[in-house]
Amino acid sequence: VRKKEFTKPLVIFVAGAWAPEGMRFSHASSIIERGKGSAKSKIQTLKEAGVHVVDRPDELAPTIKRLIQAK
Repeated sequence: VRKKEFTKPLVIFVAGAWAPEGMRFSHASSIIERGKGSAKSKIQTLKEAGVHVVDRPDELAPTIKRLIQAK
């Protein structure tokens, strides 16, 4: 997306944005530590790359519709 090789609008929802830093999930690789791997850092990186990030799953369809109509 960042390289502009992906030409279609990309819209995502990042589940787990509510998770506090250091919270453990089902396996060790899901540990969030010092901002690395947190939903907040992922969202920021995705936005910087040009991805449309929504806050709630019910915002996916309306956002996609708006982007398609804007073309």
